[in-house]
Amino acid sequence: MAAAGADKLVVKVSSMAGEPLLCGRFDPNDTVLTVHHAIKRADGTPEGLQKLMLRNQALLPHQTLTEASVRSGSVLTLVKIKQPTWHHLSDPRYAEIMEDGILATQKGAGPQMPPSLNFAVASNSLNHLDLEVVAVHPADHAGRWAYGNAQLLVGFTAASPTTWDAGLFDGSEFWEQTSVAYVESQVLGACLKPGDRLTVQSTSNGIRVLVNGSFLMSKLLGLDHNQILYPVIGLNGEVSAVRLLEHDCRSGSRGG
Repeated sequence: MAAAGADKLVVKVSSMAGEPLLCGRFDPNDTVLTVHHAIKRADGTPEGLQKLMLRNQALLPHQTLTEASVRSGSVLTLVKIKQPTWHHLSDPRYAEIMEDGILATQKGAGPQMPPSLNFAVASNSLNHLDLEVVAVHPADHAGRWAYGNAQLLVGFTAASPTTWDAGLFDGSEFWEQTSVAYVESQVLGACLKPGDRLTVQSTSNGIRVLVNGSFLMSKLLGLDHNQILYPVIGLNGEVSAVRLLEHDCRSGSRGG
């Protein structure tokens, strides 16, 4: 009888400089995401800020190790991604992503824009989102939005950016995979202003929002935080432009 674990793959992960980071045993049918999880446990790097390479080939999270040509003894190279970027807009008529991939802005007349057509999704699968408010609408726009005192819509989606197209937003499929919440001025006690920083975290049953390092709110949204999630924002409130910030592992340490 074969010894227990005899069919396991011994997989090593090293840094780009060749420094050993991980040596683990995995099932051939485990996904690459399983290795990402192991790396996060080992050194704290979020899965969405990791890229795994086998020789010159980038491995996809949903691939099994067999599909990715990972064999026992394979050495994977971990590339750490410092800056997440926006990947896609639901409708480019009403919002746009700048060339740097970091800044997302509203287009057009603000309150007259259809509120359901201003979503942007991040390219990186992350359970944590750091944003800086870059611009807001003038005070005379207050209360003229479809959702009252909404400042910004934030949340997460399980819909991969590569599957997004304009038609997806008009059907139920998008909403079945997406949970979002409005950051509202009455909850803040004030309006967001340029320079404010928001941290949005996926929790076991929803999201947690911090503003400038202070806890603002938790919202129960029915998210499965164990699946691959992509941060999503809705530019359909007073905030007219936001910038993605580099992930800061310390930003979730404060608040209630």
